Amino acid sequence: MPWQKESQREGREIDFTGHAIRKGDCVRLTRQNRLLRYHPGDRGQILEGPHSLGGRGGYYLVVMDRDDPPRLLIFLADEIERDGA
Repeated sequence: MPWQKESQREGREIDFTGHAIRKGDCVRLTRQNRLLRYHPGDRGQILEGPHSLGGRGGYYLVVMDRDDPPRLLIFLADEIERDGA
């Protein structure tokens, strides 16, 4: 799409936070999390992203492991980190 950066059009990962997170990656919430229902260390999986917020970093669509039924949540790049566990 014309408004997307070249790297987005080509499907390359975009690294907003110094660590690249891609679709399908398992993540955990950081202390920067802004949703009251979720706590640092809660885990989920990336369904989409990163999407740009125009110079303010990016956001991801995440499904959290503990939600039943699953629901999509939006987290900013600083609210999540790759889960190495």
